[in-house]
This record gives sequence, structure tokens and C-alpha cells, in this order.
Amino acid sequence: MRLHTGEKPYKCVTCDAACAQKPNLQTHMRLHTGEKPYKCVTCDAAFAQTPNLQRHMRLHTGEKPYKCTHMRLHTGEKPYKCVTCDAAFAQKPNLQTHMRLHTGEKPYKCVTCDAAFAQTPNLQTHMRLHTGEKP
Repeated sequence: MRLHTGEKPYKCVTCDAACAQKPNLQTHMRLHTGEKPYKCVTCDAAFAQTPNLQRHMRLHTGEKPYKCTHMRLHTGEKPYKCVTCDAAFAQKPNLQTHMRLHTGEKPYKCVTCDAAFAQTPNLQTHMRLHTGEKP
């Protein structure tokens, strides 16, 4: 229930950390003691927390549990098509940015003058005019 109340009665004696559960404090204390009870069976690596050992073990097994979310960049597939011109994009945000060319939308406004831009990098470059910062 402490998770919902925000109560953290288990206080670290070394720093200001506080935990809702005693096992979490015990794990936290390893930061201060340097204790690393979770040992790799393949090499000499040791870890303070189980998830870190599990992530490390993937180096030895070659397991890749996360799917690459940008495969289109590798395959060249561009499913996001502009309805106004022939431009096509691998990622939806790039199409959305491109569409500003057609709509004239310029959501990135300079706070110093009346300039506005369709893309953040253009505003950042513009801001150097006001600050004198060199690229």
C-alpha cells in the first residue's frame, strides 16, 4: 500500500534516499558498500542488481530481446507518402515535418523577434543571430 501513499519509511543512513520497501533499501545500500553478489558464470563481471546481470548475460548469449523499430531505414521502405507531392518517408514524423512546406505552418517562434520556423534546427540557427554564438 505504501506505493499508493508515497510513504517511504526505510531511510538510507548514508545519503538522503528513502524506500517504500525494505528489500529496495537493501539493494540501494549496495551502492555505498560496493557489494556485487550477482556474478556472471562466464566471465569475472559482478553486479549489485539481478537485472544488470541479466542484461550483461545477453553479451554472452547474443540474445537480442528488443526488436529494431527503425527497420525501414535499413530496407529503404518509405510507406509515408505526401498527398501533395511525390515525397515519401520511412518515418511518420518526417512526413509531418515535410507537410509544413505545403501548409506554411511555422510552429517554432523566436522569442526575440517575429521570426518563425517549420523546424527546430532552423530556429536554433536563427537564435545565434541574437546571441552571437558561433556554430
